[in-house]
Parts: sequence; C-alpha cells; structure tokens
Amino acid sequence: MTLFKRFILALVLAVVLGMPSGIFWTPDTSFDDMQVKYGGGASQFLVLASSDRLHYRDQGGSGGEVLIFIHGTSASLHTWEPLIERLGDRYRLISLDLPGHGLTGANAARDYSREAMVFSIWSLMDHLSITAATLVGNALGGSVAWAAALDMPKRVRSLVLLAPSGALNPI
Repeated sequence: MTLFKRFILALVLAVVLGMPSGIFWTPDTSFDDMQVKYGGGASQFLVLASSDRLHYRDQGGSGGEVLIFIHGTSASLHTWEPLIERLGDRYRLISLDLPGHGLTGANAARDYSREAMVFSIWSLMDHLSITAATLVGNALGGSVAWAAALDMPKRVRSLVLLAPSGALNPI
C-alpha cells in the first residue's frame, strides 16, 4: 500500500470514528441551571468548616427515628426519593449528596476519600443536632456508612447496606 493510500485510509477512519463524537456531543450544563432544576423543594445547603457546601434534604416526620440515606457512585440524593415518599410518615429521613456528587459538587481540597465522606455525614448530623441515626447506604454509600460505623459506633444505631462496595477491615 502506498503512502498516499495509507494517508487516505487514516483520514477516512478519523472522519468515520470522529463522527459519533460530533453528532452526540452536548455541552455541559451550568451548575446554576442544575441547582435551579434539582435544588428546589426540600433541598438545603450546609456550608462546612472548609467553606465547601453540602446539599441535603431533611424530610419526613420530625419526631420519628432518623434514617440517613447515602447514595452510590455517580448518583445523588435523588436516588432515594421513591423510598423517602413511602417512609416519610414514619421516620425522619435525611439524604445528602456526597462530596463530588450532585449539588454538593467538588470540594476545594479535591478530597473524595471515604474519610472525607464520613466527615460530611458527621458534619451534617452535628448541624441537625442528631446524636445517632440509622445509616442506609447503597454501593459507595454502603461503604461510607460502614466506615462511619467503625469510626464512631455510638453515633450509628444500625446499618442498612445495599450491595456495599469495598469491604473494610474492622481491625
């Protein structure tokens, strides 16, 4: 194959393989637009000691047992809305967007470790004057709930873990 034919073949492949990117590309949506769309209703924001903010919702009965819902990777507190609707008359239901997710978004330190996520739970509980709660976590959220229970067992009444990721060593 001649050099010219190789060049033409490479050019055709680049165009054919690049077309889906051009056809299906959409620009990022602005954070302000997302906040307007998803930050209404029961949404609230807590400014942490680090000046980062934490998006959360405090719903359900104020006198019931406290359940804190912790979502998985690439999700948000909206994951839990169907369940929250069903349990709202019996429990106080709190959901949050973990650091790096949903309307909580990025944090200044770019710390998305399990420890940083556990810290956000303790910060929220302190802000809401909650001494102990049941933690409900899915996937990453299950791993964070588990880590929280190991970190401060007296603040965790019980755990509900749905396919938790990353088994932790309790020792």
